[in-house]
Amino acid sequence: MISVLLVDDEVELLHIGKLFLEQTGDIGVEICESASSALEFLQKNQFHVIVSDYQMPGMDGIEFLKNVRNGGSSILFIIFTGRGRETVAIEALNNGATFYLQKGGDPRAQFAELHNMIVQSVKRHEAEENLCESERKMADIINFLPDATFAIDTRGIVIAWNRAMEEMTGVSRQEVLGKGDYCYALPFYRERRPILIDLVLKRDEEFARKYRFIQRKDDKLISEIFIPVLYGGKGAYLWFTASPLYTTKGEVIGAIESIRDITERKQMEENLEDLNLELEEDIAERTSIEAALRQSEKQLQGIVHGSPIPQFVIDKDHRVISWNRALEEYSGVTAEEVLGTTMTWKAFYPDARPVLADLLVDNAIGKIPEWYRGKFNRSRYVEGAYEATDFFPKMGKNGIWLYFTAAPLLDAEGAVVGAVETLEDITDMKKNEAALRESEEKYRMLANNTNDIIYTTDLQGILTYISPQIARYGYIPEDFLSHPIGDIILEEDLHKVLDDFNTTVLTHQATRTVFRAKDSAGNIIWLEDNGTPILDVSGSVVGVSGILRDITDRIKAEDALRRARKSSGTPMRTSKT
Repeated sequence: MISVLLVDDEVELLHIGKLFLEQTGDIGVEICESASSALEFLQKNQFHVIVSDYQMPGMDGIEFLKNVRNGGSSILFIIFTGRGRETVAIEALNNGATFYLQKGGDPRAQFAELHNMIVQSVKRHEAEENLCESERKMADIINFLPDATFAIDTRGIVIAWNRAMEEMTGVSRQEVLGKGDYCYALPFYRERRPILIDLVLKRDEEFARKYRFIQRKDDKLISEIFIPVLYGGKGAYLWFTASPLYTTKGEVIGAIESIRDITERKQMEENLEDLNLELEEDIAERTSIEAALRQSEKQLQGIVHGSPIPQFVIDKDHRVISWNRALEEYSGVTAEEVLGTTMTWKAFYPDARPVLADLLVDNAIGKIPEWYRGKFNRSRYVEGAYEATDFFPKMGKNGIWLYFTAAPLLDAEGAVVGAVETLEDITDMKKNEAALRESEEKYRMLANNTNDIIYTTDLQGILTYISPQIARYGYIPEDFLSHPIGDIILEEDLHKVLDDFNTTVLTHQATRTVFRAKDSAGNIIWLEDNGTPILDVSGSVVGVSGILRDITDRIKAEDALRRARKSSGTPMRTSKT
């Protein structure tokens, strides 16, 4: 019910007004015969609307209005004015009145109009407050996303720049919000230029070629690139995901891009890949406030629900308040199934149990190891956030690996009011890691169980690997790593080895070389080297790998046979060695 305070010095008019306004049952009316008594009444009672006469003894309606506003109240205020008092109406509006209504005429029609004015004013006021609250909640969700996230409208104007983005780039949201001209590219490239988010709104094949690779999944673009200017010049590998922002009607209103630092993971992948290659041989004015608020809410909703990263949000009671489209598609669990419930676990586990976001809402940090022992870490970017990796056999056909990050949502006083959790499928990465390790283990087993010596070098001939069989000659692998193998080759044969090494590097062809070397005791040994080039993914030579076979016994046998034939006069055929 709408509560109204009716103020007028005409007592009869007060009672008539109260009778008319309360007859529909949706308005309750209290009356005061003067502005001063109304001010005292307001100190102990609260109302939705004040309806006040203008011309009253002691304090007129305008002074009454000023006193209410000076006290900090934003209550809806309607002024009654007599006919011909338009200047009073203007002054009332200038001092914060919501509406004004002229007295006179048929009381029934007059109070019907007043009733309608009160109801519509309250409805509009409540709608504006709801829109503001919805906008604030959406902004909080975006700001506490653990991934660096920003969004632009269709003109390229920045409309969102979250806390993780500030921490990654060192650029505050105040510096970029509302600005365009590719200002969002400056922290990464030190120049104003299109980046991945712009390709979502406008295809440009020539610009797209600046990226090492771009993967398109439906309307999303995915890429990764090394940015050398980040972290004081240390640089970082970043994973980018960009997609359009849609309204609930499917209209594109902008684009969103999320960025994740994958330097550690990338370095691990690159180290594994490099090792495998080495070991294998190769908002307007007052009349437009509602529209601007709705537009802002659409943008924020689009950012959250249009994000390409699967994510959900829970409140302080663990109820799901956001479950975006990406998570629906990914888990097979629709938002309709879980919104308003505490069943976040339904997408991941067969039985009810807390997820990482639940533990943060309860501030149960000490319980995280009970559920994710050996699988979690503190977030490096968002204070109070945690990240974890786990295998989920219930998801997908054969189960999937997920990397997930949860962060608490805080109110203005710093109290936890909910949590947001994002997820990323890393199943392919896990499979690649396992395959690389298996390949490495097989190769090491082969190298450790052959009589021959297996080695790899870089382009300068510096050994990067040599198998344990070198111990047969009184050496250990550590004696040679990061050194040239030429240290043990006889000086007379060194030029031949270097010539064949250069031939392998320049022609990409394998070479066979026979040379003499010395063991740790100084004894001469004959070795046969079969060297082949190591190529990278582009086909460039990055080193040489080879197999060293001891042919000392064979050389000695040939030499003995040669001497025997010489003493008997039998012609000796020249050995291929």
